[in-house]
Amino acid sequence: MAIIPSTQKFHTVAENIPTKNRGSELANSGREAFTMQDIIDTVPVPPSSPSLFEEGTGGAASTQRVGSGTASGDTSTISGGNANSASGRYSTISGGQFNTASGLHSVVGGGYANLATADLATVAGGSYNTANIQSATVGGGNGNAARGFFATVGGGRFQNANGETSTIAGGNSNSAPANTSTVGGGAYNIASGNKSTVSGGLNNTVSGYRSFIGGGYYNVASSENSVIVGGSYNNTSTFASTIIAGSGITADQGGCTFVSKLSIKSIPTSAAGLPSGSVWSNGGVLNIV
Repeated sequence: MAIIPSTQKFHTVAENIPTKNRGSELANSGREAFTMQDIIDTVPVPPSSPSLFEEGTGGAASTQRVGSGTASGDTSTISGGNANSASGRYSTISGGQFNTASGLHSVVGGGYANLATADLATVAGGSYNTANIQSATVGGGNGNAARGFFATVGGGRFQNANGETSTIAGGNSNSAPANTSTVGGGAYNIASGNKSTVSGGLNNTVSGYRSFIGGGYYNVASSENSVIVGGSYNNTSTFASTIIAGSGITADQGGCTFVSKLSIKSIPTSAAGLPSGSVWSNGGVLNIV
């Protein structure tokens, strides 16, 4: 092996040109022939970069980024972050810090101190969120919990979706403890009736089966199939299939619509062709067919 001095110069010739030195002894003393191997041996090989990933403790198929935590579940993966733990089989943590994915096929996308502790549970991000039952999902936010089978919390803070297939889209301190119950947003709302919905507002409670509150504050829909459109301090009481539009109204009979004020536009002025029960104006006096 010859190391080529850094001061040497190179020129090339065609393959049919002889390379024998034919100059004077003085000229030839400054010439030297080198091979390609000499060039390879002269150029230093850069040191290989250390691998960013290493085998986890869950077997040959588990992988963790160096310094990201512990991938102890079979075929588990930690892609980045710090102090994360993927102990569930086929579990994944993409990044963040102090996250735990201990359920089978559980996933934590990132964030801080999130827990996906059940099979197929997912926490996409945020902090201090928990999905601790099968197929529960928390999208993000802070301090949210999806504790019902297939329950979902989209975001917000301090939300609790405890009912099976219950959903809380966002907001603050909302609760959906009943099966298939939904809270769209707002704060301190409760959907405790099966298949009930609170779209938003503040301190509204829907405890009736298949009942609905559109918004407002301090409304209570406690009877089944009842609706409070909005307003405040309304209550359907025990009367089913009631509708309330206004404020400060308490239902006193079922199957009825309650309003604070009613303004009817374009009232027919003749009963001709109207079905039974229709309202029409007879010279400014309301009549019922």
